Amino acid sequence: MCKRPYTHIVYDCIGRSYRLLSTSGQPGSDSDMALTAQQRRRRALYMTPQQPADTDDEQAQAAATGRRVQPRAPSSPQTSEWVTRELQALLLEDDVDVIAQHVVGVLQGLANRQKQSRCKGPGTSPVYGPQPAFLAGIVQAVQSFLDEHAAAFARQLWCFLESGLSISAHDALVFGAEDAASSLSDDEQARHTEAAGDSS
Repeated sequence: MCKRPYTHIVYDCIGRSYRLLSTSGQPGSDSDMALTAQQRRRRALYMTPQQPADTDDEQAQAAATGRRVQPRAPSSPQTSEWVTRELQALLLEDDVDVIAQHVVGVLQGLANRQKQSRCKGPGTSPVYGPQPAFLAGIVQAVQSFLDEHAAAFARQLWCFLESGLSISAHDALVFGAEDAASSLSDDEQARHTEAAGDSS
C-alpha cells in the first residue's frame, strides 16, 4: 500500500472509463467532472478498440428498410448537444463550448461545400458530401484536442448525423434499447414515462 495520503477515489468503472472523487473536497480539477451515465457509456465506446466496419451498422440498417433519411443538419440543436456531450466525455471537461462551436462551424462549412458541388454516389451524404472528405475535415479540426480519439470521434459523428435520429434514439441503436434506457437519469426516465402516457 502507498504511504502517501490518497487524493482521489476511483469508482464507477466501465471498460477503461471511470470517475474520480477528490478526497480533499476541493472542486475544480478537470478530472473531477461528474459525467452522466450516457457520457460514461459513450466514453467507454471510444476507449474500446473499434473495427471501422462496426460504425457502419446504422447505414446498413437504414438501407435494409429501403428508406433514406435526411441527415441531421449542422444547425440542429441536437447536433450541438451531441457534439458537446461527446467532447465532455472525451476531454473530461465541462466547458467545451469553444471546441463544440468549432466542430459545428466545420460541419457548416462541409454542408456549404456540398450545396455548391452537389456530389452524389455511394458513401456520399446529401448534406455533408463524401464520407472520406467529411472524416478528414473533422479529424483535422479536432486532432489537436482529441489526439488518438479524433478519428473515432469523426466516425461516430458521421454515424449520428447520417442516421437522422434523435440522441436518445441513436443511443438505443448503438447500445440497445434496454441499455440506453438504463443509462437515463431518474428525471429523464420520468419524462419518457410521461410522454409515453400522453401519447396513448
